[in-house]
Amino acid sequence: MRYPTAVIAAAVALAIGAAPAAASVPLPTSPGQSNSSSVTQGDPSASGGSATATGGEGGDANTGNTQYGNGNAVAVSVGGDADADGGDTTAESGDATGGDGGSADADGGDADASNDAVVKQANESSGSSSSHGDCGCKSDSKQDSSDSQSNESTLEQGSPEASGGDATATGGNGGGANSGNTQEHNGNAYAKSEPQEQKESKSCGCGHGKDRGHNDADAKGGDTTARSGDARGGDGGNADADGGDAEAENDAVVKQANESSGQGSGHSPHGDCGCQSHSQQGSDNPQSNESGVQQGNPEASGGDATATGGEGGDANTGNTQEYNGNAEAKSEPQEQKEQHKSCGCDYGKGGSHNDADADGGDTTAESGDATGGDGGSADADGGDADASNEAKVFQLNWLGGSRW
Repeated sequence: MRYPTAVIAAAVALAIGAAPAAASVPLPTSPGQSNSSSVTQGDPSASGGSATATGGEGGDANTGNTQYGNGNAVAVSVGGDADADGGDTTAESGDATGGDGGSADADGGDADASNDAVVKQANESSGSSSSHGDCGCKSDSKQDSSDSQSNESTLEQGSPEASGGDATATGGNGGGANSGNTQEHNGNAYAKSEPQEQKESKSCGCGHGKDRGHNDADAKGGDTTARSGDARGGDGGNADADGGDAEAENDAVVKQANESSGQGSGHSPHGDCGCQSHSQQGSDNPQSNESGVQQGNPEASGGDATATGGEGGDANTGNTQEYNGNAEAKSEPQEQKEQHKSCGCDYGKGGSHNDADADGGDTTAESGDATGGDGGSADADGGDADASNEAKVFQLNWLGGSRW
């Protein structure tokens, strides 16, 4: 393109006159940026509460009968018959069921001790630019920019401790069951006959001596019968113990970022109108991230669990029978004197009947079924323990390119 001479001369004069003013304009600079963080955390401690549970014991059950000294008979006769009959003894017990032991459930308290730290840091710097807007001028420009960016983080965490609560559960014992009968000294019979001395008698001139005596003793013991119902001991109570869980942890998250955009210089659209323009740029963008994370030693102890199932109750349907239905008959004849002789008759000693008869009573026992109670189940679960350190560090440096 061809320009008139006057125009070119004017442009040169303008460029020469504007040069000192352009050199005196200060250039923008970006200040240094710095982030510093310090986090110190203590030693948290957590203890879950202990749990204790005890189930009540089941009540005992007793349907057994106790019989002493019933239906006994005593007969004593002097000079006559003695008859004793012991009464019958009968016992029948119903079913007996012992109460179940109470269940026990204990849960230890959970424990959680933790350190949580989150650190975020960011630096951002925009770029600088320059342009020559005067056509026909010679412009020399020099730019220097320095963007110093720094992030520093220090994180110290203590040693968390967590102890889960202990759990103890004891199931109650099942109650005993007894449907047995106790029968002692029942239905016994005792008969005793003692003859009376007889006087001498005479008849028709002939002495017959003493009269004959009848001394019978009869004793019959009563029957003893026992029947017991079924007996079932109560079941022992179940026991369930769960130890508390324990969790001790350190969690640290550190995020750091540096970002710097590029720098550039642009020529005016009129820069190619016969003027030569020179531009220099320099850039220095140091960026650094530094992170320090120190974590302690977490300790976690899961709670102990102890479970004891209750014992099953005893069952007894046995019958106890002693000294029942006995019979004793005793006859004691009296000694007779010699008879006197009369009318040529001699009868000698008088005669007597001394019979003793004893019949013992029958003893019968029938026991029901006996079932011992089942022992209670025991379930113990120790608490879980979790001790951990978790650290996450994110660092990012980004520096954009420069252009002319």
